[in-house]
Amino acid sequence: MDINSNLKSGYEQGTDYSSQNTKKYRLDFVGVGPTRTGTTWIHEYLLRHKDVCLPQRVKELHFFNNRYNKGFDWYFSHFPHYDGNKIIGEITPNYFHIPEAAQRVYDFNPNCKIICTLRYPVERSFSHYLHAKRNGYVKPSCSFREAMEERPSIIESSRYYTHLSRWLKHFGGKNVCILMFEDLKKNSRDFARKLCNFLELEEQSFPEELEKPVNEREFPINFTLGRIARRVDDILCNYRIYFIKDMIKTMGLNKVILGGREINEKLSEEDKRYVSSLLKEETENLEKLLNLDTSSWKKYQ
Repeated sequence: MDINSNLKSGYEQGTDYSSQNTKKYRLDFVGVGPTRTGTTWIHEYLLRHKDVCLPQRVKELHFFNNRYNKGFDWYFSHFPHYDGNKIIGEITPNYFHIPEAAQRVYDFNPNCKIICTLRYPVERSFSHYLHAKRNGYVKPSCSFREAMEERPSIIESSRYYTHLSRWLKHFGGKNVCILMFEDLKKNSRDFARKLCNFLELEEQSFPEELEKPVNEREFPINFTLGRIARRVDDILCNYRIYFIKDMIKTMGLNKVILGGREINEKLSEEDKRYVSSLLKEETENLEKLLNLDTSSWKKYQ
């Protein structure tokens, strides 16, 4: 069943493109996440597409949530290679659960195409937790439940109905594409076809490494060092000092700092039931909104 076809009739939008910003800039699409749902794969695929322009030298801009005060000159300075013949956009998965991000993208371009990716919310939350550990956002000793309290976005990003409803309200079913992480795992080429159809792109082949989702598998060698590395990375991005980031990557220092112990932590049955109970109402409402079969998500409810 095509989720997106079910949405279009109920959330149609007009074609007014009145933002004053569009006189100088354009933004055709934004991948909003949530995180740990295949957004890295989407970025890598679109990065290789001949008709797409993504930010240069940085993957996620975090403009519409954390750096909006820097202004559109800062934002569009990341697209110096744009030649006017491609579609232009970005992928920042943390936009999904931020109300201001949806409003700001809409204010800039109410016809912007929005890409949302969903995943079994219990697994997504746990993957988000491991990702937070890997990046030094929570301590290695922190349990899954402790991390959810310390870093609310771990569970908040799995409240699909609440946040997807906001994006649909702003942009309508015609301009919101909903893709499933599980479909990416099953058939990456069919997943790419759906993405290209939505963005009105010619489907393009991709290398063998994109046959499966892109995942991170290690903890940093040291929590404090990992956290410092992320803060330095944020500062470099804020001031667009990308030559240092490039140098660090070229020298392999990022792998030395962030590549360490392999992740062996598993999601317990008890935690599956706990997270399922937290998201029970969200899942039921999402099922009605999308006419989506979520029975496989309800095993522990």
